[in-house]
Amino acid sequence: MNNYLIDHKNESERLNFQNKIDICNLDEELGHFTWNRNDYILDAGCGNGNVIEKLVEMKMGKIHGIDFSLDRIKDAQKRFENASGVSFSQGSLEDTKVADSTYDTIVCRYIYEHLSNPKAVIKELNRVLKPGGMINIINFDDMVFNFYTKNEHFNRELKKIQERIPQDIQIGRKLPQYLKQNNFDKVQWQAQTYFFQGERLAMEVKNSQMRFEQGRENLARYFDSISDYDRFVENYLNELHDDCNVLSSNKYLIKARKCAE
Repeated sequence: MNNYLIDHKNESERLNFQNKIDICNLDEELGHFTWNRNDYILDAGCGNGNVIEKLVEMKMGKIHGIDFSLDRIKDAQKRFENASGVSFSQGSLEDTKVADSTYDTIVCRYIYEHLSNPKAVIKELNRVLKPGGMINIINFDDMVFNFYTKNEHFNRELKKIQERIPQDIQIGRKLPQYLKQNNFDKVQWQAQTYFFQGERLAMEVKNSQMRFEQGRENLARYFDSISDYDRFVENYLNELHDDCNVLSSNKYLIKARKCAE
C-alpha cells in the first residue's frame, strides 16, 4: 500500500467533485446490489465516506470504514461524528487487523486501481467476510490512460508511464476471475462503457487537473524528473481539450459470494 497514487490533504474535495460526474452516480451504482439493513457492512477503502453517507440514508444499521489514508479517515470521522452505528479505522486492506468472519457484506468502490497487490486485498477481504457473505465491487478500467490523441509522441508517453506505474490500471476486467480464484462463488458482473464528450468531458478535465495536482508527489516518482511530470500533465490537459481525442472508460459492477464452509 506504500504506492498509493493519491494521498493529499485535499483529496476529499476531488472525491466530492468526481461524484458530480454522471458516470459516478452513487445512487445508480449502489442500486445495482442487494442490501440488508441487519448486515454489518465494511466499506473497504472508504475515503471520506461518500459511500457510507448513502448507506446511512438507506438505513443500514452498522457500518465500518477502513482506509489507508489517515487524512481521509479524519475527514470521515468528522463527517459522521453524530451518526450511530458508523465507525472507522485507518489501515492497510492487505492486513486489516480485523477478526475472521466479521462482516456480512463488503463494498469496494474505486479502490483497486490504487492497489499494487489486489489479489492480497481480495484474499484479506475474503478472510474478514462471513461464509456466504457478499462482496460488492464498483471499479473502472482506467479513466486516465484509455485515451487516443492526435499526438503520436504523447500516445507513446502515455504507454510508457502506464508501464512504469505498479498499479494495474486495467484491473476492472480482471476482478471477476480474481474473485473466483480466491474462494468466492456466484460471481456476477456487468460492464458499462462511457465516452467523454460535452459537459462530461469538461468535468473530467477539471477532475484530471485535480487528480494530477494532488497526486504530484507520488506520481512524479514514475517520471525522470518533476519537470517531466509537469510537462506531461500540461500536455495531457491540452489534449483533453480537443474533443476529437477519444477518452473512454469501462465501469464494472461486480458481486460475489464467499464460499460457504
